[in-house]
Amino acid sequence: MIIEKTGDYIEFKDDTYRILQQSDFFVVKKILIKKEKKLLYAFIGGMWYSKNVFSLEQDISLPYPFSTYYTFKILDKKCDDELCRSLLYVKMPLIVLQFEDKCIAIEFDPLIKINGKEMFPFISLSENKEHYIITFYLFKEFETKEKESAWLGIGKKKRIEVEIKPGDNFHFSVKIKEYKKWQDAVREFAKRAENVDIKDAKEVFEKGKQALWRSYDHLTGTFLQLPWRDTPGFTFVNSSYSLLTYDAMRLYCFTKWYEESGDKDFREWSEKLRNLFTNPKLYKRDLKRGKGIVWYNMTNLTKNGLQGYFYMDCGYGGYPGGQATIAFHLLQYLNYRDDAEIEHLVKQSLGYIMSTQKKNGSWPMAIKQEGLIKMRPERLDRYETFVGTSECIRALIAGYKRFKDEEMKTSAFKGLDYLRDNYPICYNGLRDIGINEAEAFSAVSIIDAFLDAYDLTGDKELLENALNYAYYALTWFYFYDTDNLRLKYNFHPISFSITPRLSPYESMWIVSTYMRLYNVTKDNLWKRMAKLTYNEAVKWRSENGGLSEGVFPRGFDELKPLPMEQTFATVEMLRASTNFFQLDQRKPKERSKVNKKAVIKRDKEKLIFLYDGKEVMIFDLNKFKVTSIYGAKLNIYGISFSFFDSYSLKSKIKMRIKQRLRGKYGKFLLGLGDAKYFLQGVKKPEQYSKVKVNSFELHRKKRLHTYISGNMARVSCETDLHKITCEIYINEEREQIIISFDPLIIKVLKHDISCKRILFPIIGSTLIKKIDKELQFDGFGIKGDFKKIVETSDFTAVDQTLATNWTHGGVYKGKFEIMIKIS
Repeated sequence: MIIEKTGDYIEFKDDTYRILQQSDFFVVKKILIKKEKKLLYAFIGGMWYSKNVFSLEQDISLPYPFSTYYTFKILDKKCDDELCRSLLYVKMPLIVLQFEDKCIAIEFDPLIKINGKEMFPFISLSENKEHYIITFYLFKEFETKEKESAWLGIGKKKRIEVEIKPGDNFHFSVKIKEYKKWQDAVREFAKRAENVDIKDAKEVFEKGKQALWRSYDHLTGTFLQLPWRDTPGFTFVNSSYSLLTYDAMRLYCFTKWYEESGDKDFREWSEKLRNLFTNPKLYKRDLKRGKGIVWYNMTNLTKNGLQGYFYMDCGYGGYPGGQATIAFHLLQYLNYRDDAEIEHLVKQSLGYIMSTQKKNGSWPMAIKQEGLIKMRPERLDRYETFVGTSECIRALIAGYKRFKDEEMKTSAFKGLDYLRDNYPICYNGLRDIGINEAEAFSAVSIIDAFLDAYDLTGDKELLENALNYAYYALTWFYFYDTDNLRLKYNFHPISFSITPRLSPYESMWIVSTYMRLYNVTKDNLWKRMAKLTYNEAVKWRSENGGLSEGVFPRGFDELKPLPMEQTFATVEMLRASTNFFQLDQRKPKERSKVNKKAVIKRDKEKLIFLYDGKEVMIFDLNKFKVTSIYGAKLNIYGISFSFFDSYSLKSKIKMRIKQRLRGKYGKFLLGLGDAKYFLQGVKKPEQYSKVKVNSFELHRKKRLHTYISGNMARVSCETDLHKITCEIYINEEREQIIISFDPLIIKVLKHDISCKRILFPIIGSTLIKKIDKELQFDGFGIKGDFKKIVETSDFTAVDQTLATNWTHGGVYKGKFEIMIKIS
């Protein structure tokens, strides 16, 4: 039996409520559910989950600094001695109580509007001897905690007073339904999601791939994890350089995508990434617990290259990742490459995984293998991790397929037994959220783990377990918007700590898992949710094409992404995109046929480009710039390059000091520069707004190289900080002389280089107009992928400041062409 009540100061008809009398709070709806059969499982979608306690009181461990990861919180209140929590924290507005014989599902409005203003009601859960009690409240006064930065900093409490007076009306809907199983209730709610089309997945992929150059370091062969969105450089670069877990994932993806597309960038990246995992500085053998080897989960940049260390101990999966995720992706890489050295190391890693499995089939959150400093006070080895367990299972199943080792299979299926659950609640998947906090980050990997086992055995019961976790994950999707906050169909798998938030990374991750589930079951629900989620997540790309891992509310007014991109989020976006388009084999670049009228000659330190005997362009090798074009007036800038502030004496001194300090202990000194964040929060650097030039021609050249063949000249020029290489072709097309710089490659040769403004090409002429990708000047034009144009009284330039990683061993790859009119 179910009883519905309202408070003394409210009346209602249908779903319209009216305030009758002044009060500090109002009971909008109280629902009493008779205790008849045993309660097996209960949840409020994406907010609270339990199998044994019907109360919002939770025993979550969330120490500093992890307690600072928010921008806006509505604080809990107490009413009638019950804890009340704002529905700001709900994702799927559905309450489920699963009894032995039936499921009671309560759909509700997560927010209401009074006097034109939206507000979130509060909810409490309680029980007495006879009933489970669910109460919805309106409070006239509550407290928020707010801060500008989502990471670190000190939040300020703010008291919010809501004007609610007698005679005010509002709409609030509660619908109580009965089902046999909780999965049916979730499915019924979710299947209302609309169908959408995806049209731009290939463009998202290509632009996202380009954004990865902003993180790539060719000197170390890794990808830095946190490039600032709007400025050069990286967050926490002095203490947290890259994540080996996600380098393993990139190695697999890039190898696969190279095979599918022939894109040589993926080959270059994967060859560099592969060497990280054979570098003895990046894995450990002398273990305190377990047998085999473990890879470090994080790297630090030293004067002698990368050095590995454990951030929050040696884990298996989840941020910051660990052994199982690395081993799994290296095994996927081995499906494309014969690599005996990697294979040998992976087998030892799988040995470590098996040797640290708990008796109940699970794995610990992490094991402390070395180091004195602890980021968390808890003993992580005493807690069981759901995502780590599922990642270990995936690695062991993949290992069994390769090595035919029955112990691996036995260990994997023992782990699956631990995860089998008709009433799932996941815990301890991430080491930077609350311990014992319900989450669904783990659920994504668990779905894949059961699907891996189903692929191996064909056992339908394994597929049913995958579906249980897939329905559980559905309850962590937002299914509503507010007037100002676009939340709907974003996946956010955290219930208490880093919330409210949108999670573009996890959203992209579950897109691929749901598409895999669709391909197995042919159930359109999973495909529909994947497409909806993909379309919402791509909206949070930066102008560069990269993706942030978090988007946070600024009060009730707006959502803002973190001020940095997250490299692993960008790669996950690329992987999700490949579900919606086919990678094509790239065709070899076709060059125009050699025109005998087009000739390149060298005269001392100048390249002279001639057509039909007429001098059409001069390129100065020492200055590395175009100095003249036929029929055009170029000033002293010609067509040239500028790296402002990189070569200044002050910048070089800073660079050398940093390089001296880089090391095992020096990182702590360098890290002091980030100490301000603990009080102020992590804020983006100020954008350098001035347009200043520091011409490349002014700097001493260490090496110059030129090679001429017919209508092509290959030139390279190297200073102590940069090496520029390009192939320059001259041809005639459509009654124009086309001089193409293709490819144009610039390599950054050191780390810790200052970078305020990068401009190229700088054109010493006044821009007449811009049409699509072409800049038109008097007598000539320049064509390229020019996103941001800078104009001054002296020159026109393309701003390339955010085109690549200019501070830490980056590489720029591009091209442009000059079109010269000859009458």
